[in-house]
Amino acid sequence: MDLLVGQPEISVFPPLDSEADWLAGAHGADILEYLRAARATEGPVLDLGSGDGRFAVPLARQGFDVDAVDHDGPSLVRLRDWAGRLDVVQGRVTTIEADLAQLRLSRSYGLVMLAAGTVLELPRAVRPALFRQVAAHLRDGGVLALDYICARRPRIMAPGLETAAIVDDLRAAGLRIRRRDTRPLCEGLESTFLLCAPRGR
Repeated sequence: MDLLVGQPEISVFPPLDSEADWLAGAHGADILEYLRAARATEGPVLDLGSGDGRFAVPLARQGFDVDAVDHDGPSLVRLRDWAGRLDVVQGRVTTIEADLAQLRLSRSYGLVMLAAGTVLELPRAVRPALFRQVAAHLRDGGVLALDYICARRPRIMAPGLETAAIVDDLRAAGLRIRRRDTRPLCEGLESTFLLCAPRGR
């Protein structure tokens, strides 16, 4: 199953020798986590901070309707170009140019994503309202999935202060953590993946 063929350059990681290198091993593991979540909830999918489609396009290739939101217009152009080159069914991906601080949702989703550390880029003042809006627009059985990198050793990064605040904001928005997975990256760092659902569901 080749989910990631044709992936444009991913700025999150340092340049490697070929596009294929982006997609090997750990660089594709997070995409597979979101694909599992999409299959479990059956979509539709909202990709917040989608960038050039590293997650949105593979999910659309697997048959999910994806709304891809980003404030950067050129990134969304690259997303549409990549989807077009891979013959993704027209209308499967909808791009929305918007700042997440001003975003207003008008439909419900099975999966809402804040992938690749997007949640850490959100100002603390923005997160509570965004989380509340997400919680109000999840279908029955729907989830918010997010991931970020954090330190296992305090000397590498400030120890867990920002990630603890994220958990507080999720709970304040009425979301509970249903699943938490961690995997080691380079020495002293780990990736955390959270699957969150509204309390009472």
